Amino acid sequence: MARGNSGNLRIADRCYSYLESNGEATVTEMREMLNESGRYGVTSQQLTNILRCSPLFKRTGTIM
Repeated sequence: MARGNSGNLRIADRCYSYLESNGEATVTEMREMLNESGRYGVTSQQLTNILRCSPLFKRTGTIM
């Protein structure tokens, strides 16, 4: 059975909590935090799409 958006909402909530306690972070730092917990296995592309669609986040800069 598909999980739908509930998995994405949990990841967005977890990233939001991480940013509240640690300040600004890159996608790579958030991905590593999620993958180290062992609960989520996300790629940078998946995480970027989740954060892009969530109203909780805004981009503050771009690094090339």
